[in-house]
Amino acid sequence: MVLHQMKNKDKKIYTCPMHSEVESGKGGKCPKCKMDLVKVKAESVNSGGKFKKSTLNIKLQNIVISAFLLSLIWFLWVVWYKVIPHKTPDVHYHAGFIVVKDNRQENFADFKFMKFEPCTVDNGNNHQESEEDKQLEKAHLHDNIGDVVHVERNGAKWKDLFTNIKYGLNYSEAEAYINGNKVSGFQNRPIEAYDSLVVFIGTRNDFDQFLSKTVTREHIQEAESKDEGYGGH
Repeated sequence: MVLHQMKNKDKKIYTCPMHSEVESGKGGKCPKCKMDLVKVKAESVNSGGKFKKSTLNIKLQNIVISAFLLSLIWFLWVVWYKVIPHKTPDVHYHAGFIVVKDNRQENFADFKFMKFEPCTVDNGNNHQESEEDKQLEKAHLHDNIGDVVHVERNGAKWKDLFTNIKYGLNYSEAEAYINGNKVSGFQNRPIEAYDSLVVFIGTRNDFDQFLSKTVTREHIQEAESKDEGYGGH
């Protein structure tokens, strides 16, 4: 009798995760849902030789509940991030810059360097925006003011400005100062609000003369007051 109980205790049971009433002494498919049967350990045997199902049922219930909760979390994540529109925080700030080529300051006030559409601080909420528009919003010029850059998108770098105004620049031969401090690799540095950049290319003799012409915060703020799309005035 004891030996018989030990054998039954060690006996392997396969059951369906979704239909706990389905049991088999070997693996296979559930006849109801065709899911693979999973192996469970029989803990005890009653007097009739049938395995007790209480522990098994609890485990299966936990599996079903866990699967349901994971599915619910996934569904809520999809709804929150993919369905419900989220307003991106407004990005709109300004910085100053000048370029000195062969000891002469370049003039970027020409119409060919300007972005004619007003600043909208849309920041990608318009899903029909082209990639070109998104790039242009990173850094551009307005109102024939050629020394104040407008930034309307996160992640803008100084190279974005020169790319957008189509000004060819050999960065390896340039020397740059930001807020009076000499910097390397300036093209990959982020444009920060009220920063002032001075770039020297070609022949350069009088640094102090042009560094003294760095764009001031007051000049940038004056340009802001003329920007009809800027929310700060």
